[in-house]
Amino acid sequence: MERHHIEFVDRHYEALIQRVTSVMPITDKLYDNGKLTWTQNSKITNATKMTQSTELLKAVKSGGPAVKSAFYKILQEIKPDVIQELEGSSLQTADDKRVTECYHHKVPTENVQDKMDRPDDDVIRCNPSSIKHRHKIEELKKDPSKKQLCEYDIEDYMDDLRQQEQKDIDNALMKIVKETLLGLQVLHHADVVHRDIKPRNVLIDSGKNARLADFGLSRKLEEGRSTVHTFRAGTRGWEATEILNQSEKSGYKKSSDIQVAGMLVYYILSDGKHPFGDIDREVNIKNGNYSLEHVQDIVAKDLIEWMINKEPAERLTVDEVLRHPFFWDDYRKDAVLRKLGDRAEIQNYETLAKLHNLYIEKEHTEESDPTATLTIDEAFSELNIKIEKKRRDILAIVGEDLKNLWKLFKTAKEATEGKTFSNWKSQLSEIWKDTNKRLPEDILGLLRVLRNKLVHGNVRNEFEENNIFGLFPDFFITLYRVAKDLDWDY
Repeated sequence: MERHHIEFVDRHYEALIQRVTSVMPITDKLYDNGKLTWTQNSKITNATKMTQSTELLKAVKSGGPAVKSAFYKILQEIKPDVIQELEGSSLQTADDKRVTECYHHKVPTENVQDKMDRPDDDVIRCNPSSIKHRHKIEELKKDPSKKQLCEYDIEDYMDDLRQQEQKDIDNALMKIVKETLLGLQVLHHADVVHRDIKPRNVLIDSGKNARLADFGLSRKLEEGRSTVHTFRAGTRGWEATEILNQSEKSGYKKSSDIQVAGMLVYYILSDGKHPFGDIDREVNIKNGNYSLEHVQDIVAKDLIEWMINKEPAERLTVDEVLRHPFFWDDYRKDAVLRKLGDRAEIQNYETLAKLHNLYIEKEHTEESDPTATLTIDEAFSELNIKIEKKRRDILAIVGEDLKNLWKLFKTAKEATEGKTFSNWKSQLSEIWKDTNKRLPEDILGLLRVLRNKLVHGNVRNEFEENNIFGLFPDFFITLYRVAKDLDWDY
């Protein structure tokens, strides 16, 4: 039987190059079965769509009898029609063959498992709105063995964007980033790890919508598991730190996708640069050595730094990525100010600051028992807090052991050090004479002021006229970190 498999590959070698379109699923299976070397796998993966089948068949032909036989069996499983056709079967006519305009699709959450069960499925209806490929669609109908891309890949699209105004470029790149991440969110919500995120796998359709593409290496996590263990996959230079640091079988998590997606975000926003460089890229990824010099927006840098963190546990989830201030418009910023500014901690922040200072004066520390220094009732009396509801509200915030009180002010202090808003009182006093100077000069004190101006002062127009957010460009990214550290929902 194996002799038949070997003869089939040798006899139909040229025809297989033309007819084998499910290259990556076949490559993945051969690699997982140890029939391809890492170098061969990378060469196929990094090839263009038009030359991937050629590289695959070269590797199969040079691999000897065992590889040819394995290839035949996988092809029989994935694309039996190709074997039937080449072996003389007339069961399938040319008109029945499938036509593909672009090898990508936005996978609905409920259908991801189906896609994973048949990763080679490249059936997509022709899009009649296509401008770039309209004349090629008819060719595809005549010759289904040809496979076309979408309107653009990301590199072609970025070439076109360079001819536009900078504002239009920025908006378009933001759209690409968000839509690509939304595609990743769909996968992760379905417990699927992509494993091959890279620029070539972001395609742009005729409506200028970005699509995360090529799910040939994607894997579904088993129920209750956070890791899928397989032989190393993906593309050199676009792999997570933990994958590069593992040998043979690798453990892929959603966080592995996040780090590589962060590299992709930087690539898009920096006009084609890689955060870990072009020289010794894999070494830099392993060691966490990166540069974001080609992106000037500090909000974008903050997002990317979190995503590409060397430590998987320190990276954001895809949901947290999409909630990052990088994606906030003015409406969203206002909504966050109101939501967080309405928290009991912020509404009572001036009183909490007095309580905090009182315990410091009494030489109470975070580690000591507060009752040994000053009971909470004694503290209320010293601060002349007599209203029972006020006392209950404060106690609910700080807790009996005052742990929450210390965490609140420690977090605010650390978040404020070295930031543009560290001396916000003097800056805002020149704009608003009634700024509350009794509040602590930290990020939460500033949050209280801005929330009150927005809600009670009704001076949203003054925010724009005085460029308030421009004065403190790192305010929202810092607030985002504080909310995450304190587990505040917004």
